[in-house]
Amino acid sequence: GVHPGQQGQALIPAVLKKMKAFRIAHPAAWVSLDGGVNEDTLPDIVAVGVSAVCPGSAVFDNDRSPDENVARIRAIIHRLTDKN
Repeated sequence: GVHPGQQGQALIPAVLKKMKAFRIAHPAAWVSLDGGVNEDTLPDIVAVGVSAVCPGSAVFDNDRSPDENVARIRAIIHRLTDKN
């Protein structure tokens, strides 16, 4: 969901609209998002029904360890997708 070429870019909101339309038209398709994925954008990303995300800079480009960042991202995804 960004202009290719550099990590840490902001998510382009129009990408989410396109992904949602694609998901509606192709509900069984595997849909992945690479770019603009972080703790703040995950709720909107999960809401459009993506199958996978690639949170590169959210994992490696901050003061926390990659392990802690992955755990935080997983917790957010689990919270947003918990059906119970």
